[in-house]
Amino acid sequence: MKNPYALTLAKLSLSLVSAAGVTHSYAQSLTIDATSPRQTIIPSNGQDLSATTYNYVRVPAVLAIDTVGPTGDFFRSLRLSWAIYIDSATLPPGIEPKLKTGYANDGVSWTVSANVARFGSAIKLKNGKILALEFKPTYVDQHNFPLVYYTSVNNGASYTKHTDGMVSFTQTVLGIRMHKDMIEEPDGTLYTCAYIRYSFSSNFRTYVLKSTDGGKTWGPMLDGSGNPIEIAGTTYPTDEGTFTRCPDGSWLMIMKHSTNDPDVTLPLLYSRSTDKGQTWSTPTTLPGAGSAASGKNPCLILMPNGVLALTYGTPDVEVTFSTDNGNTWTTPVATFPDPGTPKRPSGNTWVAPIGPNTLLQFGDNYAKTINPNTQAIWQKEIEIVRPEQNRIDLKTKYKTGAITISPLTTLNATFPSHITARAAAAFDGSTNYWASAIGTNSGVYQLDLQQIYHIKTVGVALLFGKQESATVELSPDGTTWIPVKTYTNATHYCLNYTSFSPINARYVRVTVNGSGQIGLSELELYQTASTFENNAAEANGDTNWPHGILPTGYTWAGTSSTRYGAYIAKDNHGYQSDRALCIYDGSSTWMAGVKKTEGASTNKTLEFRCRPAAIPVGGSFSWRILGTAGGTQTTVFFFAVFAESSGGTTTYKIKANNGSGWTQVGTATMPVSGSVWKLIKVVANLSTNTASLYVDGVLAGTTGMYTNPSTTTNLTGFCFASNGTATSGELIYFDDVDFYDTATGPNQMTTTQHNIAPAAIDKPQNNTFAVTVSPNPSNNIVNVHIENGAKGATTILISDMAGRIVKRLNYNADTETSSISFNIQGYLPGVYVVTVKQNNRTVQTKLSVN
Repeated sequence: MKNPYALTLAKLSLSLVSAAGVTHSYAQSLTIDATSPRQTIIPSNGQDLSATTYNYVRVPAVLAIDTVGPTGDFFRSLRLSWAIYIDSATLPPGIEPKLKTGYANDGVSWTVSANVARFGSAIKLKNGKILALEFKPTYVDQHNFPLVYYTSVNNGASYTKHTDGMVSFTQTVLGIRMHKDMIEEPDGTLYTCAYIRYSFSSNFRTYVLKSTDGGKTWGPMLDGSGNPIEIAGTTYPTDEGTFTRCPDGSWLMIMKHSTNDPDVTLPLLYSRSTDKGQTWSTPTTLPGAGSAASGKNPCLILMPNGVLALTYGTPDVEVTFSTDNGNTWTTPVATFPDPGTPKRPSGNTWVAPIGPNTLLQFGDNYAKTINPNTQAIWQKEIEIVRPEQNRIDLKTKYKTGAITISPLTTLNATFPSHITARAAAAFDGSTNYWASAIGTNSGVYQLDLQQIYHIKTVGVALLFGKQESATVELSPDGTTWIPVKTYTNATHYCLNYTSFSPINARYVRVTVNGSGQIGLSELELYQTASTFENNAAEANGDTNWPHGILPTGYTWAGTSSTRYGAYIAKDNHGYQSDRALCIYDGSSTWMAGVKKTEGASTNKTLEFRCRPAAIPVGGSFSWRILGTAGGTQTTVFFFAVFAESSGGTTTYKIKANNGSGWTQVGTATMPVSGSVWKLIKVVANLSTNTASLYVDGVLAGTTGMYTNPSTTTNLTGFCFASNGTATSGELIYFDDVDFYDTATGPNQMTTTQHNIAPAAIDKPQNNTFAVTVSPNPSNNIVNVHIENGAKGATTILISDMAGRIVKRLNYNADTETSSISFNIQGYLPGVYVVTVKQNNRTVQTKLSVN
């Protein structure tokens, strides 16, 4: 049975499957995974718990700090504060809230700290100092309220408590709470959210306070008449506000719709300011979420990937997300559904980012007064993945030496007081100011990827909050550069994404111009092959039954029971990367497997990296190329690795099944050590009814079709699976999976290096149906001229010498003689094959790129 408190995988661009099995459709293009269970982190070993009536562990608040470990690894250091008290405005004499703090790296292991600070209204300032404000200022008179605040100059290792703070008002104030969040402007001005009751109001209302001296003294923002700027106007009583900058630079405030009845929750309200808090839009419910988003104590953050994440509570603890500056929101989903009194949480929650796509949600079990006492602070990991797929894991590849930062890079300044600023900070997962590659006035950032990638999307975050101009370029050789994105006087607070037709590139260059300190906060690259880096990963270990999380575009192979054996494994399971697709067969009854369907073609190439970790004797795993036969998708080419034992020695042979049984492909074998990756490539051709297998670039052999050739019309996808149900325990990892069209010549031969017949450049291969390419050689614009052709549908394919199609053009020819021009910038120097298809005729020639 499913855990009713665990949120199932939600693909918000397609559907969300709830615990009840109901499907909801959303407009937001996100994939949300909150299947990770809630973990109790405070208390441990029962500390701070007793039978005292007022001893409730509650109200978590978290500050995430960028830092670098002794070995140079970047991580988020989390600072957590919580309180031990009841939620009452009139505590009995002698009963005061106790404040506790703890810390952890990326939320992995928590330690209670002797240093105490409250992180509700907290920030790490640009000068490197941590500032945290106490929740409830004390009372002097109705105009001045002494404020306790905390500072740290050593990244939270210790804190200094200050009692000289002050919040001052001209108007009479009856009560104030410094609630949550801080924003720092480039000039050092600070803003925080508070709820205040003025003498002219019968309720608390939401306001923004301002400090110009680093957080020591605070006062209300005033309008032109000297009156405090009230966000919610006079219509809505509000308190417990949370605010942040949006990707477009506006401020978004989300507030609890206040009521005097603690058992009644009203819809959350939001308001926006585009002039740094001087004016605010009329409050309204969250668009898209509406009245469904109701509760208390909201917490709003901007993720590095540009997604706004919102959590709140009572009666359920829920989350909702926005990709468009908060203009629309996903339907809220409960991560801790209300179990009813006395088990319900208090509703006080928090979220903190620990990566570009990952956050930790925090809450409490405050109302759990049953025996045994289970009051605690818990955390839950949630992944929020944007629609961009196949991210290259630059961080891990740099660590393993698979990519290098070019010596031409000048955005590489270091600062003793800001250890996170360095060239490698451009792919550390943080868009904060000092987690950046920094220079002065102008600078260059250049990467050598050490191999050609087919790049289709770039994500860029310029130096946080700084107006800059920049150009992003790609190059196959470090000499010819292709601009893919230009920014002019842009100000970034998160990643900005640009997609384009795939470009062959080994080098990436970002040139930044500005005034004074400039930089590149974050750079992301996406390719055509499946890398699984931007897919939700399984939280459990290799051999635990996973939740059934599939990468985007993949579906279950076979019966629904196979879902339990395929998932994304994280924590350095990929090829020079963090994540990989894992197939684990834990059943002697079911098989584990996934498949993916892509564009139909008669000639396809399947290319992937594979790392078998375990295959028991008698076991096997397979990869198949699928096609259409008799109108049904079926296996067309069938390969598998078999574990066979003879004389005490186990061998792992790669075999193919041509419909008559299994035969080893040449002498091909597969190491099963858990650490060795092999590059597998299958070039399938329906014209010859054969498929050629390459292992690490070497041809192993060729096999025939598994299905009846006469009924197979197209190749439409591929499948990875355990092979057979008699054995269990197969554990296989797959990465960098690509499935692409392969061009063939007029004699139906695959255009790979070993079987291309010599042909003179720029000379037609057929005197009646002819094609000419000019200029040839070229590295810019080329023209393809067709003579003695036919009217109607025309296809032009440009393929490299490995048979990979790098460009496809489809158009309708009006005459028998036609021409078309296109740009070949970005092609790696070398020889390419130009294939022209009209009706049932095909002609080829060669193109030389210099």
